Amino acid sequence: MKKLIIIVMAVFVLFMQINQISAKNEYELYSQTAFFYDASSGQVLYEKNADKKMYPASMTKIMTAYVALEKITDLNAKVKITYKDTDKWFKEGASVAGFMPGEYVTYRDLLYGALFPSGADACYALGRTLYGSEEACVKEMNKVCKKLGMKFTHFMNTSGLHHPEHYSTCRDMVKILEEAYKNNNFKTIFNGRKYTASGNKLIFASTLRKNNLSSGVDIKYINGAKSGYTPEAKHCLASAYEYQGHKLFGVTGGAGANNLGKERKVRASHIIDANNVYKHIVLNKKLIHLYDKGETINNYRVLFSKASNYRLKSMNEISVFVDKSVRANNIKVKIKGNHTLKASIYEGTYLGRISVYDGSKEQAYIPIYIKRSYPFDQFSLIMFIIKMTALVLLIIMLLIIGIKKKMKRKKKASH
Repeated sequence: MKKLIIIVMAVFVLFMQINQISAKNEYELYSQTAFFYDASSGQVLYEKNADKKMYPASMTKIMTAYVALEKITDLNAKVKITYKDTDKWFKEGASVAGFMPGEYVTYRDLLYGALFPSGADACYALGRTLYGSEEACVKEMNKVCKKLGMKFTHFMNTSGLHHPEHYSTCRDMVKILEEAYKNNNFKTIFNGRKYTASGNKLIFASTLRKNNLSSGVDIKYINGAKSGYTPEAKHCLASAYEYQGHKLFGVTGGAGANNLGKERKVRASHIIDANNVYKHIVLNKKLIHLYDKGETINNYRVLFSKASNYRLKSMNEISVFVDKSVRANNIKVKIKGNHTLKASIYEGTYLGRISVYDGSKEQAYIPIYIKRSYPFDQFSLIMFIIKMTALVLLIIMLLIIGIKKKMKRKKKASH
């Protein structure tokens, strides 16, 4: 009987260890860097070295397509392919769409050629025809980085070919993907699977379609994606998935060999990672409501600026993903971070986070970034100093009065 109890206990302990390992490995990705985010609420869904410098490789073409679409007025307008667009990419070892010099193609063809076969020729042609040169196009791409607050990103070319000064982070790359996705033409292309070009009838397949056909990897939980690869960047992926009205975006980088055993699946590990993150949300998470549109989330005091307070309001209705087992009435929300701000403070500055708890477990969090700037105001500083000085003097006077009264009472008592 004693032996039976020991065996049962051993099996139970082993079972618990297996469960713990499964829970621990729930989000162990093949990718070395990753950032997944719900653009509808601001909730961070998953991050791993999200701010670590990485090389975006062909994910760069998302930015190229974005700045191109900012200039294109007619997707069906035709442009002529030149030798400059096509002649240098073989030497560089870059992927091409396969357009031929002298051929007339539409801007739609070029955009699909950039995002599906990852054509450096298509990217170069977009930069040349819309901005006058690749260099001018790259200059615009870096301007957009500043505009979107992509502080840790710098581009050197339109294609993503490796260069030490061509870098980004997963968190930054999600910003341009989210922005580009707002453009319906970009969204249609990005979420597409197959396209036939109008010129020489080249047939392009998307990243997802190619990998699904060649590796058999599951892509059920990804709407659209753009991959990238260089030996330095390894396998990268920018992806999007819409679920229950929420737009989810993710970027991963540095995916290499995994333990799946087959080379064809090693090359698809970046897609496996993205699909698994979105799949986990669908199977294990549910949405709970936090704030109505326009509801005040927190009030901040602002020092040394003309405006003395900042009210953080929800721009839209905010719901977050939590475990399906969580009961809404058990949820507690905490606003973390300093509630007193000092000018100068600029739009986009990180203030803290909205943390959603079920008991002691943090179920979700939303980073808080200030939505406006508060420049330093010298007069406000002087007034602050005057007020503080007056307060100190008042406290000193009260102390002196208190001491004098105490001394008088002592004298009376001694008589």
